[in-house]
Amino acid sequence: MNIFYKRLKSLRIESGLSQQDIADKLNISRSAIGKYETGAAYPDIEKLMLLAELYNCSVDYLLGISDNNPILTKEELELIQNYRLLDERGKAVVNSVINVEHEQLNIDKGDKKATG
Repeated sequence: MNIFYKRLKSLRIESGLSQQDIADKLNISRSAIGKYETGAAYPDIEKLMLLAELYNCSVDYLLGISDNNPILTKEELELIQNYRLLDERGKAVVNSVINVEHEQLNIDKGDKKATG
């Protein structure tokens, strides 16, 4: 469980939120968040689920069961939602643009390795 408090603190800092911000969102005290982040206490299951939802990660990631952290920003989530609304032609266009940009990124990385 020692990875839990490290991940919790890291996610909070990455999100730019204070302990008080998180406490307010979970309707608990700031000191409770401080205890979670130092390993002095652990949240109940309900709070754990709320933390995972707040940080857009899985409970498994928070607990250290998984190292896969597919955190998506609000913008990324919105893009996914909009993509799902597209018809097949629209999805094909988006996929084509992404593939071209991905190929260009790989070319650019190759150029940097060659000159670096």
